[in-house]
Amino acid sequence: MKKFYLLALMVFFLNFSNAFASEKTQTPLARHSLSFEYDFLTVTDFASAIASIFDDDASSQGAISADYGYTFATIFETGFVFNYAIMNKPVVTFMPKIRINGNLGGSINPFMELDMGVTYSSYTNYFIPMGHFTLLGLEIGYPVSFRFQIPFMLWGQRGATYLGMGVRF
Repeated sequence: MKKFYLLALMVFFLNFSNAFASEKTQTPLARHSLSFEYDFLTVTDFASAIASIFDDDASSQGAISADYGYTFATIFETGFVFNYAIMNKPVVTFMPKIRINGNLGGSINPFMELDMGVTYSSYTNYFIPMGHFTLLGLEIGYPVSFRFQIPFMLWGQRGATYLGMGVRF
């Protein structure tokens, strides 16, 4: 398993270095990105599993995320993530993000992403700091893409992994 993760990181950094190698002359860079993902094994999934020991009403079925990004350089992207945990009572998360793209505009784009924000839980009526760090994710296709995070690279409110579709425009 370690060999797989090492190989995945090597592919990321090789593609990352290609971004600096030459300026691409084909289609213009799409600056905006919009995607929708289903998140598996989120922080709220684990919290509801623990809460279900004491409360039969506590259950969670993952989360749904809407993600917007704006590319302000060839490799850097910023934006925000809105996350809705599918539970008996609403749990919503809003997280600004920063992302490093390894091969934006290519058919395979490895990326790293950091999301940090707050979660509002109607269970507790509190705002809780929340985040997510993707050590290695892949975006396959351009401008319409299939996106996912390599499972268990790192974890947060968007889950141990997520799957989704996105478009760049």
